[in-house]
Amino acid sequence: MKLKMQEKSEHEIQKEIVSHLRNKGYYTIGTDVMSGLGFLGNNQGKRIAFINHHKGIGYTKGQPDFIAIKGSNIYFIECKDHKGARTKEQKEIAEILQKQGLNYILARGIEDVCNI
Repeated sequence: MKLKMQEKSEHEIQKEIVSHLRNKGYYTIGTDVMSGLGFLGNNQGKRIAFINHHKGIGYTKGQPDFIAIKGSNIYFIECKDHKGARTKEQKEIAEILQKQGLNYILARGIEDVCNI
């Protein structure tokens, strides 16, 4: 019988990457505030208030999942699982960051951040 290897979720990948980077001395800042919508259930009023609140304090649709900083090295990191695709907004923000000379990484696993 052949066992199929279970693929990691995007959340599991994020946790591994953050742990790895922190062990290397990076300060990490999570920016994935919209994941909090899952805790609000189906209450549309609360969901709309949550979104409007975060937009009011600077949340931008498509922003990377987190930022890693060590000294003058700053990386904007978007995580996706093995089959995840970036949204149009995520691609646009990646392009904006890269055009400004900033470091942007699309990470599908810890191997994508091992050399930073």
